Amino acid sequence: MRTEIRHGNAVDLSEVEARMMKLFDRLETFSHNIVDQHNKLCQDSGNELEILESKLLELQAKVESLSRGPSTVEAYSANPANPETVYNNEYMYLPKPQVTIEPNGRIRITFGNDWNNYDKENFLNDLKAKAITRKK
Repeated sequence: MRTEIRHGNAVDLSEVEARMMKLFDRLETFSHNIVDQHNKLCQDSGNELEILESKLLELQAKVESLSRGPSTVEAYSANPANPETVYNNEYMYLPKPQVTIEPNGRIRITFGNDWNNYDKENFLNDLKAKAITRKK
């Protein structure tokens, strides 16, 4: 049929139209299949991403809970601030730490689970104390 059209021969237009409609129908079916496959892949990948995100959040919570165990910090200060005042002024949202100040300036602070490293460091700064790091 192509050859006849190219050479300008007479062609049955209804036959050409029928063949073109078949081609359009196949193209439409093909494009619908592609859209359906695309939507399914998007939905599947979205579900997998949600599962991965929930697993990562669970892992993050586990890691954070491991690093937030009760801990004791030893520090030193020649003139420490009153631990009660420091706690009441800034850290009421956290459980109260147990603070022991010896006459020689050594300070022992036991923090609860809810204290993170940033809050511990700030508490020491507000107490005007320096943490004693042990050399291994």
